[in-house]
Amino acid sequence: MEEKREMPAETGAASALWYQNVSLEDAEVYIAANLKSAVRSVIAVGYYLKCVRDGELYREAGFENIWDYARDRFGFSVSTASRYMSRNDRFSKGGNSPVIAERYQDFNKSQLQEMLSLDEEQLEQVTPDMTVQQIRLRSGPFRRLHTRDSCISGVQTAER
Repeated sequence: MEEKREMPAETGAASALWYQNVSLEDAEVYIAANLKSAVRSVIAVGYYLKCVRDGELYREAGFENIWDYARDRFGFSVSTASRYMSRNDRFSKGGNSPVIAERYQDFNKSQLQEMLSLDEEQLEQVTPDMTVQQIRLRSGPFRRLHTRDSCISGVQTAER
């Protein structure tokens, strides 16, 4: 016979405030979980935008292209919609699914965005513990010369 479990004694208004007065440890756990959820969502959004684009489903809603559809329905600029789809192409399982590839599961959304500009060899050198700035520095000499923090050192190097 299955044992019945009782609801916690705290119900109503008290349980609705579960998110208040969290400890640092709890906050860090929640932040990490939500960041993981956000990166999974980025991959899934890209996939479903590609479904709408590839199947020309935007026509059902009266749009001429994916860009107008994405702007009207979700407020996405062409650039934003394009980045979602590009992240899906590059970082989803098989390059075309709503699931993030296992290799990229520990990266965050900003890291994946920065990694879009890397070639395969550079991508192999990137790890989840790297900052966006560290990833950016791997993307080649032209980009390094034009990043805010390394511009001066890049010019000094060129003058030597």
